[in-house]
Amino acid sequence: MSIYNEAGWVVTNPFNMNSAKAKPNADGSITLNFNGGDDAINNITVPKNWNALFRCYLPKRCV
Repeated sequence: MSIYNEAGWVVTNPFNMNSAKAKPNADGSITLNFNGGDDAINNITVPKNWNALFRCYLPKRCV
C-alpha cells in the first residue's frame, strides 16, 4: 500500500506498508492504522486529504 498527498505525490516517512513489513494479529489477519499514534501496530502517518493505493496480487504456483 502506498500513500499519496492531495496533489498526487507519494508521502514519505513511512510511505508504504506491505506483507513483509506488517505485523500480523494473533489470527493471522493484518490491521492497518492511519494516524493511530506511536502505540498502534502497523501505523501509517498520513497527511490531511490523503489517498491510498492498495495492490493485491493473486498467489501463483512456485516455479
